[in-house]
Amino acid sequence: MNIKDSHTLKFNKIPHSDYILLIAMSIIGGIIIVIATGPYGVGISADSVTYISVSRNFTSGFGLLDYNMDPLIVSPPMYPILVSLLSNLLNKDPIESIPMLNAILFAATVFLSGIFLKNTFQNKAVYLLGLIPILFSASYLRVFTMAWTEPLFIVITIGYFLILQKYLDTKRLSQLVWLSIVITLACLTRYVGITLYFCTIICQIFLINQTISDRIKHLTIVSIIPGLTFASWLFRNNFLTGSMTGSRMISNYSLVDNL
Repeated sequence: MNIKDSHTLKFNKIPHSDYILLIAMSIIGGIIIVIATGPYGVGISADSVTYISVSRNFTSGFGLLDYNMDPLIVSPPMYPILVSLLSNLLNKDPIESIPMLNAILFAATVFLSGIFLKNTFQNKAVYLLGLIPILFSASYLRVFTMAWTEPLFIVITIGYFLILQKYLDTKRLSQLVWLSIVITLACLTRYVGITLYFCTIICQIFLINQTISDRIKHLTIVSIIPGLTFASWLFRNNFLTGSMTGSRMISNYSLVDNL
């Protein structure tokens, strides 16, 4: 098995036959989610109630307010907004639109995973076989049948690593701009998305040989869009409620325990 060096990948053109196969597998993935959510709809948790209520209020023109009509601060706004937009498009209640959204997101997960595996493995059989556990993953099935932000975040994260692969190979500023946009989307989906920014910084420091001036320029470019956007959201939260991210339960495990 020949695995390409992670920071010197060469992006060969993917044959049309492979694209067709990836699209077919992606459609199968979407159908799996439609079938799984067909009888009873998506699963609902405490977080789901917040997302759905915010989506309903946003659709009704009340803004980003939860079921208590309090401003949304415990999570970023992208997922409820996306659900609201799809609900308007389909003319359905948000809870009825989420199964379709999750089906689209799972299809995108399968497709982007296939592209990532193709860029990583030279052997066609290996990367196609690598898609099978993704397509029929019990863990993915559970996540993509819930009204959670995780499906959207998974798609964004895979897209991030695809662009990161290409940036490490080409060192082009255009790829860095795309990275900053995807990092912004991740931060607006889940607060943990900020880790993608730090991942980019680590890669720039340890995997790229640059002059000091180029390094500063690249670090600045990748920081501007996510930094301004994320800071604006946190400022909005603090201005409205006096808290940047809302109250959080104290974890039973320390950082060292988790590591």
